[in-house]
Amino acid sequence: MEVNPLDRASLVIANLLGICRRDGEGVRAAYAENIAIHEAASLPYGGDYHGLDGALRHSQGFRAAWDLFQPDEARGLDPQIVADADHVVVLWRHQVENAETGDRLDLPAVSVYRMENAKIANSRMFHFDTAALLRFLERNVAGPASHLPRGVR
Repeated sequence: MEVNPLDRASLVIANLLGICRRDGEGVRAAYAENIAIHEAASLPYGGDYHGLDGALRHSQGFRAAWDLFQPDEARGLDPQIVADADHVVVLWRHQVENAETGDRLDLPAVSVYRMENAKIANSRMFHFDTAALLRFLERNVAGPASHLPRGVR
């Protein structure tokens, strides 16, 4: 099935909205069964995830790291989207805040999605400064930033 770039972008936007709402079923529906997700290995939830079960583990790891610092009303990504025949690129903001201390971080990031049959088949996230993300977690989480159990990966 041929899908034009605008439709591909719409699919990715729906996925991003699902992520912001923490809508697991909506996100899962956007992924191909053979989805591969790649995050910087230095992040607590970083690494490579494969298949829908891997996507679920990635989501659990991401949420374990960031949900405390991204309340519902503060989950906007300010996305800018560029799409072609096979890929959608999203320029977005990784915004987190510790409401108790006021410590906040707002960094640019880029996600590159490869599409197959109107589904996301490959997802790669590129954070502007993973060290700053880790420092934020170190300052704001009891214990080291590597607090996530390895089983989440």
